Amino acid sequence: MHSSLTRPRRERRRRLVAAATLAAALAGPAATAHADSIVFIKDSNIWLAQPDGSGQYQVTTDGTSDHPYRSPTQADDGTIAAGHLNEIVRLKQNGTVLNRMDPPPLKNTVSHPVDGAPVDVAISPDGSRIVYTLVTYTCPVAGPECAARPATAVTPADRLTPVGNAYTSQSSWVTNSRLLTFAGFLHQVNTFDVGQQEDVHWFDDQELAGQGNSTDLSDGEANRQGTYVAAIRGYGNDRTVMWLPIRGDVAAGSRAAGTLALPTLDGGCITGAVADLSGPTWSPDGRSLAWREAGGIQVWDDAGSCGGGSRMVIPGGSEPDWGPAAVSPGPRPGTGGGTTTPPPGGGPGGPSGPSGPGGPDAGGPDKSGGKPPAVKAKLTLGKSVRLAAALKGGIALRLTGAAKGRRTVTATSGGRKVASGMAVVPASGRATVRLRFTKAARTTLAARKSLVLRVTGVGATLTLTVKR
Repeated sequence: MHSSLTRPRRERRRRLVAAATLAAALAGPAATAHADSIVFIKDSNIWLAQPDGSGQYQVTTDGTSDHPYRSPTQADDGTIAAGHLNEIVRLKQNGTVLNRMDPPPLKNTVSHPVDGAPVDVAISPDGSRIVYTLVTYTCPVAGPECAARPATAVTPADRLTPVGNAYTSQSSWVTNSRLLTFAGFLHQVNTFDVGQQEDVHWFDDQELAGQGNSTDLSDGEANRQGTYVAAIRGYGNDRTVMWLPIRGDVAAGSRAAGTLALPTLDGGCITGAVADLSGPTWSPDGRSLAWREAGGIQVWDDAGSCGGGSRMVIPGGSEPDWGPAAVSPGPRPGTGGGTTTPPPGGGPGGPSGPSGPGGPDAGGPDKSGGKPPAVKAKLTLGKSVRLAAALKGGIALRLTGAAKGRRTVTATSGGRKVASGMAVVPASGRATVRLRFTKAARTTLAARKSLVLRVTGVGATLTLTVKR
């Protein structure tokens, strides 16, 4: 049974065993209708497409190579959650931001605080919860070796109320309350129920392939039928995608330690080794798989055939998540209708969004006969400042191109207002405005290692990262 795991890797695709068992479990032809969609990252932004790669739609426009969006996932109704800067962002398919959340620090396995950018963000199928992970490289004094140590928590999707603190990562939803989550040696594949004190170990690669042939398992997902689990096997240049039949009820069965049977190699499949494999995700009907490979997103159409092979559907795409919602974004914020690709500057916080020229903070009516003004308002940082000094004395911003009069700017963190400032702008349109933090914000943010601020007003938007 184990010999097929050690065959020469020059075979591009290979069987573990005859596919009859797998084909029977996934009975019926592969689905051809595309009411569902894949959300993914391309050019640092969130995109949507039909499973065959057609109908691509750019959801966000403010992602950059320095500040890309990360790990987008979608609920069954099409609501998207992803990581961006130090925040979790929840948004509609058309780019409308529903809320932003800046998670507080969690504790890692050596009780050190873990803060920073949320990764492995995943929204539950019903859209009610979001799981996320924070990771920090730590070197405990007189303790375990230096390592990147993750911590994972779950929060309601519409407000930041973290629960749990698992020491795992790469979590995916099995149901609306149960997660599949991954860790290291002898703790590779686990489940975690919301409200549990700790995760429950399920299996490791050595239990399937034998200790002499074992390697790592990570970055996996169970199909929503609860019949198969897929994972990345190996690391570095030896990564493969493996999917196996599940024995037992992974969705609703008891998760007392050791009660869920091991998957079986009989009827499972494994791909050839490729360095950049990542992110396997099941189609809603449980018959197909998508993942990143060779610089794009590949789809294996019929998981019931181990000899089928995958095909490239979205060149340049990564971090795919396959869900049942159709690509149906509707009108983009601030426009009269939807577009396949957003107009330049469109989308959340852009000129055509709610805080763009002509919006509620634009400083008066447009007197140019409907044409854009010759000079657009712009906010820039006057002088870099450390977090402690910022909380105490504020942050000075330069304002140019603003309409004459009394103008106000506001800063939010995680969707909450934390600072504001006002300036009287002369006819030149230039002024300095100082953001001053509220008393409550100075107290709650004093222990943070870094802070991401979204500053809006006068028809401009600025994102700042302030570090201790």
